[in-house]
Amino acid sequence: MSCGMYFASRIRGRSLGMTLQTRLPWTQLQISGPVPRAYRQFRHVTSQASPAENEGEKAVASDAEVMSQLLSGQLSHHRLESELKDPERAVRVRRLFLETQAASEGRSTAVGQLPINRLDGQQFYTSVLGSNCENVVGFVPLPVGVVGPLLLDGQSLTVPLATTEGALIASTNRGARAITAGGGAVSVLLAEGMTRAPVVQCTDLLQAAKLKAHFECAERLPELQQLFANTSRYGRLQSVSVAIAGRHAYIRFCCSTGDAMGMNMVGKGTNAVLMEVLSSFPGAELIALSGNYCTDKKPAAINWVNGRGKSVACEALSPGAIVRKVLKADPQRVAALNVHKNLVGSALAGSIGGFNAHASNLVTALFLACGAPRARAPAVHPATLPHARPLSYPPSPPVTSRLRPRGPTDCGKHFQDTNERVSLDRKVQRRAGSLCLEGRRTKF
Repeated sequence: MSCGMYFASRIRGRSLGMTLQTRLPWTQLQISGPVPRAYRQFRHVTSQASPAENEGEKAVASDAEVMSQLLSGQLSHHRLESELKDPERAVRVRRLFLETQAASEGRSTAVGQLPINRLDGQQFYTSVLGSNCENVVGFVPLPVGVVGPLLLDGQSLTVPLATTEGALIASTNRGARAITAGGGAVSVLLAEGMTRAPVVQCTDLLQAAKLKAHFECAERLPELQQLFANTSRYGRLQSVSVAIAGRHAYIRFCCSTGDAMGMNMVGKGTNAVLMEVLSSFPGAELIALSGNYCTDKKPAAINWVNGRGKSVACEALSPGAIVRKVLKADPQRVAALNVHKNLVGSALAGSIGGFNAHASNLVTALFLACGAPRARAPAVHPATLPHARPLSYPPSPPVTSRLRPRGPTDCGKHFQDTNERVSLDRKVQRRAGSLCLEGRRTKF
């Protein structure tokens, strides 16, 4: 079998209690050195190959040597391109290393499901038809890199980022390294709920006020929830609030949507509730299912205050020595700079929930890699609040930040590689704030 042919195998690493799947050239399957049991089984498979199949023995030794250096920590995988002088080979070795590393830690990774240099055009364009894109003329290749390992809530994660912005992944990886070296980050999911706010035109102000009272009456909420639940297996109505502007009522429905971003789900349920309620208000007319009071795909104060999607708080402790070594910065100066830049500077600019250095590009890259709608990245509202404290100081209250991304499983869910990435997206959604070094409290 030549180097250009591939061997696909699913091997169960009994010592790891998990299934590891990979697609590798035969010449890259003979790996020596301190590798997990799963890859010793790969070596057993390749040892059965005929002499003709082992003609690339020199290349095998080279790859094995590189893998040994990676696994022992002598070589960092971000240096593979410069060391191997072959970008495509560096990608393949990096994927093998990340899969081996994940297997040794007893966790799965979707890295191996990403295409490297080939795309099944027939399958891809068929899956797009009628679902994701019209008037198709091709696709845009976008590189996907990884950040990590990132220690979050006791779990070690390798986070994918799709971007063409040079140095974004490198700088984010330094932040992840600082967080992990300091003991990892802790995240809390504070609230979750997708919103849709139709606008209803009433006959006069008094009718608008009565409509507001009807929707906000606590005794009627169970009835509204049942009407909503009749339209969906997963969507559930949580609350309803109404804002009045003249004779127009903006009715903000907040709903849970399971793993989906769920705008179609919420829209369908909202419409059903409105049709039933408005039948008791003669003359009232639904003029738009979205009155921009939701608010979707744009920064908005109501989202910053009340939340939309997931509201997450993250905290990490980074010793001063790690900040100085990894981030090349002084803890006290970082904290002072944050006040003048992220807080004061953002306030002077009139930012709405944008009290951070540059969270949007990280969230966009994460959304792209996990198959989420990119248009919703601008609606993410994180705030960075680092504090520098001497160890002798009494403990301070937890410093947290809020982030509101909403990772969908609906857009692109039928793409083969997207289904693999969605499983990671579910884990990363509530922890995305840590990618932006959110809420770091530094000790020195």
